[in-house]
Amino acid sequence: MKALWNIVVKNVSNIMSLIGIILSIYFGVYYVPAWLEDAEKQKFYNAQASLAQSIKELIFSDSTCTYPEIQSLVKAKEIILNKSYPLTTAQIMVEVEASFMDDKFCH
Repeated sequence: MKALWNIVVKNVSNIMSLIGIILSIYFGVYYVPAWLEDAEKQKFYNAQASLAQSIKELIFSDSTCTYPEIQSLVKAKEIILNKSYPLTTAQIMVEVEASFMDDKFCH
């Protein structure tokens, strides 16, 4: 028993290194992908809110907003996100309309 204790004491730094490596692999496999996925979702939600706000400002300032203007805003967000925008222009307009209705009833 004393010999085992001496081996543990002499190799405590190696044991701690091994525990650190195992924990790094564990956190890397289980927690980092979920965190990256959450960050991507948050990035999309921020872009979606920004796009809706831009369209609302266009509509409010001009009282008209053309389809090509909305498409160019979506293309700009696709460049920023570096991936295709998952919503269609019709879906975006429904969200903007709902946002206008929320503003109407909140104030």
